[in-house]
Amino acid sequence: MSVPVLKQAGDLLARYDVLISDVWGVVHDGLWALEPACEALMAYRERGGAVVLLSNAPGPSQQVAGLLDAKRVPREAWDRLVTSGDVTRALIAQSHPNQAYHMRRPGGGGGLAGAGVAGAAPGGAGRLGPGGGEPLSPRL
Repeated sequence: MSVPVLKQAGDLLARYDVLISDVWGVVHDGLWALEPACEALMAYRERGGAVVLLSNAPGPSQQVAGLLDAKRVPREAWDRLVTSGDVTRALIAQSHPNQAYHMRRPGGGGGLAGAGVAGAAPGGAGRLGPGGGEPLSPRL
């Protein structure tokens, strides 16, 4: 059984209010924006649809938005950007406030800033929240 490949998706997309699109390989090729895809997303938005870009990048969406700008993906091609980093930060903040500890390489980016997560390079001391140096919660 073969999967049909659409040459145009206008009729299909007209049935939906929101389009969720991957980023890598869809709106850019790793170096530059893929113009036909960006044009299609802008056309979808012009017809009243909303475009959400979905990325498995570990950083926050603001950081990825800057990368998309550098690759010349037009901001007019999307309404919202969600990364796995955004989802991770939100889940940690909701389920383990002041109880998470982020291990990272020396000089590595925090990525979890604003999520109530302490960040320290391996060997560094620290823990989140009012408990100071208390051990991590066993729930983690």
